[in-house]
Amino acid sequence: FDTDNARKAFAETYPFHPMTLSVFERKWQSLPRFQRTRGVLRMMALWVSRAYVEGFKGAHKDPVISLGTAPLDDEMFRRVVFEQLGEDKLDVAVTADISGKSDSHSIQLDKEASEAIKKARLHQKVATAIFFESNGGQSKGETTLPEIRAAVGEPGLDIGNIETVLDELAANAYYLTVEGSKYRFGIAANLNKILSDKRAGIDSKELDARVRQEVMDVFKKGFGIERVYFPSKSNQIADRPLLTVVVGDPSYPLNEQTKANISQMITESGQSSRTFKSALIWAVPDAASTLTGDAKKVLAWEAIEADPTIKIEESQKGQLRVNIDKARRDVKEGVWRAYKHVVLLDKDNSLRVIDLGLVNSSGYESLSGCILNRLKQEAIVEESISPNFLVRNWSPVYDEWSVKSVRDAFF
Repeated sequence: FDTDNARKAFAETYPFHPMTLSVFERKWQSLPRFQRTRGVLRMMALWVSRAYVEGFKGAHKDPVISLGTAPLDDEMFRRVVFEQLGEDKLDVAVTADISGKSDSHSIQLDKEASEAIKKARLHQKVATAIFFESNGGQSKGETTLPEIRAAVGEPGLDIGNIETVLDELAANAYYLTVEGSKYRFGIAANLNKILSDKRAGIDSKELDARVRQEVMDVFKKGFGIERVYFPSKSNQIADRPLLTVVVGDPSYPLNEQTKANISQMITESGQSSRTFKSALIWAVPDAASTLTGDAKKVLAWEAIEADPTIKIEESQKGQLRVNIDKARRDVKEGVWRAYKHVVLLDKDNSLRVIDLGLVNSSGYESLSGCILNRLKQEAIVEESISPNFLVRNWSPVYDEWSVKSVRDAFF
């Protein structure tokens, strides 16, 4: 793009963005079926008509007709575009990732984006620009980051948002291939599509087992404390004067029912009353946990790697390995984020809930250690008891206590 004469280029092509017209000269005119005059004029007529109607209705206030504003959601317009390409194989890619369906990825991502990106319809514009720039008559269809910026940039747009949108599209689109800073839409499904298909077939029992295993792997690190995992009955927790972290079932987040169950298991030990009620510290997951989704993604990526029937391009094999490693890290961090609630018996025999806040593995050696550290800060757990403390709190009923009785009293 001739930046020295940009004003002149915009004036000559108005109401079109210069890149909107030049893409057909730069890339599309070498296509065998491309009709430089009649075909392009028909395409532009539909394009202008749509821009006029939307401008009249006040739906959009685009300063010029840019590549990103191409009405690919219009079936007639898409048909004309595919006539110029000489085939309609990309129709699935367009409707899945750009527009044409209410659940097209770009449309959904715009709805969930920040206000600035949503207002600019930036996911749709960027994806549409990639489609036109990467599907001309080049020997290898692709577009670069500078081309996307030039095609989509407009007054009032934070240019940094384009990279944000590209990352989101790369993580969600099914037919977008990304190699470094080069992008292209093609007919072959990418890893996102393969992942989506695999996720749908994950067995629920296998998923539950993986979630539990991930939770156990995180909690078993560290030493100096007993652990009990996922008890459903009070007799599964030994009644001993020993500090014990009871890890709640990942399927039961903190709510009133969960607290009622905890209260019962703290009070009872099988058919008897529990003696050492204060020995139990519960770790309970949050209701907003994404742990199940994280575990499902790990299982899906691992299934893709292990499935010999899935043909993956060489360029995607490295990305698959990266995705597996990232998913495994994410699920472990998911355990840290999920188990943020600590429940224990308070001094008045009611349940006390402590919110650990946002914690992660980088700040502590283990999650059990993180919980103990917080309880030490609040003087709920102590490393040792001084003789002076015992003297101040000695019961007047007895002159002597056995060491065992003193220990048991604390629990």
